[in-house]
Amino acid sequence: MKTKGTSLWEQYIEYVALVVAIALLGWFAWGAFGSKIEHRQGKIVVQAGTVDDELLKAASALENKLKDGTQSPLAITAPEALYDKYSRQLNQSVSPKDRVVFPTVDLTAELDTNQDVQSELREYVSPVIPEPLNMKTRQWHGTIAQSAIAETEELRESIEGPPHDTMWVQVAGTIDIDAILESYAATDGYSAIPQQWYDEAIDIFDVEIQRQQKIDDEWASPEVISTLPGHLSYRTQLDEGTIDAIERDEIIRQLRTGKQDDIVTPSFYTLKGYRPKELEDPSVWSGDIEIEESPLQILQNQLKKVEEKIQKQEDDIVEINQDIKDAGTGSGGGIGGGGRGGGGGGSSGSSDLKIERLQRKLVRAQATLAKLIEGKDAIEEAIEELKASSILEEGETVMSGEVWVWGHDMSVVPGETYRYRMLVQLANPFFGHKPSLYQRQHSLANLVVIASKQSDWSDPIRVQESKQWFVKQAKSVDVLSSNDIQNRGYISIDIFEFSDGQWTKKSSDIRVGQPLAAEGIGESLGWFVLDVIEDVHGEIALLQNMETRQILTKRPDLEIQNVQFHQLLRQIREQSLAGADTDDSDDSGSPTDPPVGPPGGGRGGGGGGIGGGGRR
Repeated sequence: MKTKGTSLWEQYIEYVALVVAIALLGWFAWGAFGSKIEHRQGKIVVQAGTVDDELLKAASALENKLKDGTQSPLAITAPEALYDKYSRQLNQSVSPKDRVVFPTVDLTAELDTNQDVQSELREYVSPVIPEPLNMKTRQWHGTIAQSAIAETEELRESIEGPPHDTMWVQVAGTIDIDAILESYAATDGYSAIPQQWYDEAIDIFDVEIQRQQKIDDEWASPEVISTLPGHLSYRTQLDEGTIDAIERDEIIRQLRTGKQDDIVTPSFYTLKGYRPKELEDPSVWSGDIEIEESPLQILQNQLKKVEEKIQKQEDDIVEINQDIKDAGTGSGGGIGGGGRGGGGGGSSGSSDLKIERLQRKLVRAQATLAKLIEGKDAIEEAIEELKASSILEEGETVMSGEVWVWGHDMSVVPGETYRYRMLVQLANPFFGHKPSLYQRQHSLANLVVIASKQSDWSDPIRVQESKQWFVKQAKSVDVLSSNDIQNRGYISIDIFEFSDGQWTKKSSDIRVGQPLAAEGIGESLGWFVLDVIEDVHGEIALLQNMETRQILTKRPDLEIQNVQFHQLLRQIREQSLAGADTDDSDDSGSPTDPPVGPPGGGRGGGGGGIGGGGRR
């Protein structure tokens, strides 16, 4: 090989490269066969000679974990139910929570010509609603009509009958509407509540009546009495807080178009028989308070009375038709001749006369009903004209001045003593206007209603039984004119009993030593006359209870001044006058029934069998 012109480096470069390659291969061989290959997993070191054992251990551990019943090393949580999330979102509002409002702009500010709108907030007066005044209570007895029982399930479950006799206490007071409106006016640096927030009227959502019962000379804790079952009430919605702004406006519309009276002056159920006029006029309960009624209230009261008369007349017509049907069914060939007591024709002739008399009575009743309906139409027309002349829109009517409000407590127990107080819940003028209030007044807009102050407690009232008696006269033995040793002191009593829609009164003279009773009263009253004595103030009747041996004193001069005694006498008189309007008489004015003869009238004395007069 020629080396001329070639450097030493170029001559031996191939040998150098070969030596380097051999050295590298030797280094790799030494690393592969001379050092240990291992892998560290935490505290475990795996080498080439132990990797198989470690793999067997891992496989065995995994096999044990895959067996049934082995607890999973991982915590698995159930995912959220998508249906519940979907339903929740479905019922939520889609409106954004952060609404754009401008609470600093007072839209109620008065604007003058060429005046810019001022951006400001006002602090409004926080009204204190005056309490109801002139608190009164009155107990009533009545027989609820079958039609009312059929319409109200709660009555069917709680009222026995027929007859559906019941008793209740009516609680009444007065509310000054003008005083409430005055409480909305500006005072002490506070702005008046804007009139458009309450439409310049007061709307009462509820009349809440509380009762206390006297137990062992102590008054128990107050309890709220329920509204009449089946009557209009928003109390449940108010208690649950489910009324929003839209529903609040709908309730106000209902109240102003005829429903307000159902809340503040609810009528009791339709009654059978006599219905006292004082039920709708608490001002005459004691005769010391007179509330001037508006023309609309006068017409509405007249309409109620006419509707009650129409209902009574319709019931009478139904009864007359039934009597005619019964008389026709019972007619037939009767026994002729005069019979005992000088009777006249036979049964058939008597039945024909009865049917003829009932038919005349039916014609008169139908004519009376037609006149009542005509009068009702006239009153309704007058009411519509009065509403049309009102400044309110859409025939709305609102309360003004001083008005009566009341409620009825049907859960009273005879013999117990109660007292009552009330407050009214009226539409809150701030509700729905929170953006227009300072932060510190936001609480004023939280509730849909605002409550008045509580009234004072009424005078206590003791609930009376449906059978009541009063000693109206007493005579001791010393003042009797007779010298008969059989004559003893005696008392005169009036016994009042309510049943089947009517009060009845029985009078009786009871001598010393005898029990209190009267003809027509089914059982003794439980007392007997122990003695009649006299002091400087007059006679005193001493009575003793036949079971408890309790001694009771009665002064006739105080008994005849008893308010309850005079109320019962007035009701007896008024129901008699009401019944006289529908007395059965023929066209000539002669009585329809045979005249009653004197006591012991003998055979044929009054045209009706032996001793026609009978006992009185």
